[in-house]
Amino acid sequence: MRAIRTAPLDGREAVTIYFGGGTPSILGAGLIEILDCIRSVVAVSPDAEITLEANPGTIDAPLLAQIRQGGFNRISFGLQSGNDDHLKQMGRIHTAQQGADAVAMAKNAGFDNISVDIMI
Repeated sequence: MRAIRTAPLDGREAVTIYFGGGTPSILGAGLIEILDCIRSVVAVSPDAEITLEANPGTIDAPLLAQIRQGGFNRISFGLQSGNDDHLKQMGRIHTAQQGADAVAMAKNAGFDNISVDIMI
């Protein structure tokens, strides 16, 4: 968080905040702490899109509710495939059903901006 606190952000406004690349969802509720740190150093637009990229195998309903309440308003699941054999070949830690369940849990947590990445 030192990098966030020392970034030259004075006078700027964030309209998009994206937590992605790899699997930031493994940070769990610590994501809210990072988002709060960002908010402490830069103005965040009231209608900013705040996205979390997540592996369906690293989230659960309580975490989704926490991050939604903490300010995240978009979630992008790295499902990659709807075929369990393909998922195993790619070394993914989740099944196709877990991907579908993750989307349903996100909807129940209040997310209405949900994307799913698929490799073709």
